[in-house]
This record gives sequence, structure tokens and C-alpha cells, in this order.
Amino acid sequence: MFLPNHLAFSLADGMANLPLDEALRALKGRSSERREEAARALEEIGKDAPEKILPQLLEALKDDSYETALFLGKFGTGAPEKVLPKLQHALQDSNTNLRSGAARALGAMGGAAIPAIPQLGEALQDSNENVRARAAEALWRMLNELLGSTHKSEMQKMQQEIAPLMPQLRQALRDSSGEVRSFAAYILTCLGKAAAPAVPQLQEALRDSLAKIRIAAAEALEAVGEEAAAAVPQLVEALKDDEWLVRSAAAKALKAVGKEAEVAVPQLQIALKDSVADVRSAAASTLQVLVALPRHLKVLRQDPDWRVQVAAARDVESMGKDAAMAVPQLAEALKDINQNVCLAAAHALGVLGKDLPKQVLPKLWEALGDFYESIRQAAAYGLGVMGKEIPDEVLPKVLAALKD
Repeated sequence: MFLPNHLAFSLADGMANLPLDEALRALKGRSSERREEAARALEEIGKDAPEKILPQLLEALKDDSYETALFLGKFGTGAPEKVLPKLQHALQDSNTNLRSGAARALGAMGGAAIPAIPQLGEALQDSNENVRARAAEALWRMLNELLGSTHKSEMQKMQQEIAPLMPQLRQALRDSSGEVRSFAAYILTCLGKAAAPAVPQLQEALRDSLAKIRIAAAEALEAVGEEAAAAVPQLVEALKDDEWLVRSAAAKALKAVGKEAEVAVPQLQIALKDSVADVRSAAASTLQVLVALPRHLKVLRQDPDWRVQVAAARDVESMGKDAAMAVPQLAEALKDINQNVCLAAAHALGVLGKDLPKQVLPKLWEALGDFYESIRQAAAYGLGVMGKEIPDEVLPKVLAALKD
């Protein structure tokens, strides 16, 4: 039922005067408008002294109320120092509904619940399936809240906090509950390369009976990248999956694995004739990397004509992140006796360094201190191409090169 604004506000004013118990009952009611106004009333009651309503809210969690848990989590973001310890303690309670509700509430708190991550890790091994599922969901919500955030440091902090739970997450991928397995796979996708220890379990998950888990497993392996090479046979098999989203995700994961996925070329060529356009597109993109890049790398280091080597370096730099495996060969090309090849390799490293700073910077840093003048020159040129992507700690060495 739609309520006009003036009626909704008058209802809120009336509910603000309701006894706490009645407001809690309204929070669990069927009417979404009444639940919303009950939440406003409870916020008003606990605005100045959250401890006034915390005991009743925690008690209400035992009724397994989704709305109560959601409200308590959102309420907790405004008073984490009061609410968080109570929820952490509730995760250890003998009442399964309370443990489950506390985990759900922590998920609703998002980043404010970071201190409770160890307790949520313990809850992943709870004897109750629903508690395990809510704990996994809470961890995923905390990560998902930061996906796409412009503050990368916040996401990195969250990933660092959750990474110690890897043993529990690996076990959760084998949980009897499909919901627990799903959330575990989603969490690993958010962890990126830090999920590498779970590759064996993700390989198994590619054969899960639930398609959504197979999709998430492939996406997690894509996020791991080159360190997921052991999963190539399973990813090749996943290219034949009945679910097209699995096939598409598997093709993208093989692209992220890079050179070690060359054995997948025959099956990827078959995937070019897939009935779904997204699968065909993903297969074509992966083949472009797996087939073209090795050829370019061979030309870059072995062709006798320096002009062909320069052209190969330019082709490689146009591949962006997909050319990560080319960084060592480009670094070696910095030492070529032909200055044109040196500078082409340096330019390519500079371009790739914008997307792959962790791989490229050490190579250019090392070359900047090389004995040979031509190599130092090429390294300085590459750092210049990287531009503002150069971290502050590198600048002193670049400035020192002005006195070379």
C-alpha cells in the first residue's frame, strides 16, 4: 500500500510514542510501510542511548526476524562501539536463531563490522547450516559493499582482514549447503589474487551441481589469474558446460591464466561456434591473447630485423593487462644492442606499467641502476611513459638519475 508523505510522517510521529515492545512487534509486521515507520520510531528511542533498546533488539533476534536483524545492523553503523560487542558475543550464544541473526546484522553493518571478522570466521564452521550461511553472507556483503569503490585502500584492508580465513573458506566450498558454497565462492571472487590458496577447491567447484557456484568458481579463478594455472584442465572442461554463463566465465578465466592455458586453444576454437554470442566473444578474446602473444614474444627476442622486433613490442603494449606474461621478455629487450629495440621495449613497459605497476616497476627500477648507459636511459624513458602511476618512493631514484 502506498502512503502519501504527509500520512507517513504522521504515522511516524504516532509510533515514536509507542512502547518499545509494540514498536518491536511492528518491526516484524507484514506491512512494509509499518515496518519502516517502526524502524524510525526505534531509531528515535535509541538515538541518545542505544543501550536502552539493545537488550530488547537482541532478544527479538531469537524470533529469527529478518527485519529485526537488518534494522539492528543498520542501527549499529551509527553506534558501532555499543552494538558491535553485543553482536560478537551473540555469535557465541547457544540459541541458533540469535547466532544467525547476529551474523545477518553484522553483514548489514558492512565495513563497520570489520572487527567481527574473526568471529564470523568461526561461525563459518558452526554446527548449524543457517548460521554458516549467514556468516558467509555477512563476509560477502562486507566485501561487496566496497566493490567498485574509489578508495582502493579500504578494499585492500578488507581483503587483508578476510584473507586469514582462507582455511574456513576453502572448507566452506565443500559445505553440504549450497548457499554456504555459493557465498564462499563469491567471497573468493572478491579476494582476487589472495584467493590463490583455494585453487584446488575452486577446481572442484567447477563441477558443482549448482550452476551459480560453477560460475562463481570460474570468476574466482579469473580473479586469481596466472596462479590458477593448475585449474586449466577443469576450465577447458567447463567450456562444454550446459550453462552458457559457465562457458563464458571459463573462457575469461583461461584468458587471465595466460600462457599456461595454450592447451585450451582447440576447445576455444570450438567455442567460437557457440550458440551464445557472449561465449563466442569471450572465446575470441582469449584466443587473441593465447595465439598472438606467444608469436609476438618469439619475434621480439628472435627476429634478426630490429624493425620487426620494434613492431612486435608495439603490438604487445596494445594488449594491456593481457600482456602480463610479456613483461620479462620486454625487460630483457631493454638490454638489446639496438637502441631502437631498447626504447620500444621501454615504451611498451611504460604503457603496460599503467595497468601492471607491480610487475613492471621492479624491472624498470632495476634497469635504472644498470652499468650500461643505454639501459639506464631506456629505463628512465619507460618510467616517464608510466607518468603519474609511479609511486612516490620511486621518485628519489628518478631525480638522482638527473645527475647521471
